[in-house]
Amino acid sequence: MKFASKWAGLIAVLALAASAPAQDGVKLKRVAKTGDTMVYKMSALVDFQGTEIVFSATVTEKVTNVASDGKITVESKQGDVKVKFGDQEMNQEGMEMTSTVVSAANGAVVELKGDDTGSDAYRRANMMGFIFPDNALTVGHKWSQEYKADTKTGAVAAKAEYEVVAMEKVNSWDSIKIKFSYKETAGDNPASTSGHVWLNTADGSLIKVVTDVKAMPVAGAPMPIDGKITMERTK
Repeated sequence: MKFASKWAGLIAVLALAASAPAQDGVKLKRVAKTGDTMVYKMSALVDFQGTEIVFSATVTEKVTNVASDGKITVESKQGDVKVKFGDQEMNQEGMEMTSTVVSAANGAVVELKGDDTGSDAYRRANMMGFIFPDNALTVGHKWSQEYKADTKTGAVAAKAEYEVVAMEKVNSWDSIKIKFSYKETAGDNPASTSGHVWLNTADGSLIKVVTDVKAMPVAGAPMPIDGKITMERTK
């Protein structure tokens, strides 16, 4: 009788769990207001013709405008730039840069402003960007995103694949961890990225990204680069 009563208790618990409503998941949305400021530590490990180059910088992003249609304008300043060749590390004062990105409410890149606004810049922006899906997300959810070619900006057609792998706290921020891959589907030397991104569940802002890049176009470089890029929010 005691054995049977234990099974009865287990069955009751399972029945209760089965009848409980499923979790609604996380509905990602970029919520921003003018003046919001985020600081990131960025590092890049690049293989340049067999030579390992380590690049590091501090990136400060400030929301300068939130339009009535949801478009968000973000000014990004890159400072404290250092480049390391082997054991030699050098400060690169001339490499400080300021750029501005205008994104739609869903995260899609609308316009780039500044010195580096050519087709390669739009290709990089799409490679490192994220378009928010319409539905709520739970662990295990998978989806894809098509990117169309744009003759005006030079952006290349591509496809991205995503999968939610965890809900985690990164430093002080609750985040959703998403595995991703992005591949251009046109061109002689298509670029690609793959890795993980952590987004703030409260406002959709970037908390962290770790990605391997292949054939990424970079202004001033004689050829596309392969490497690993990491960005993590510190403030």
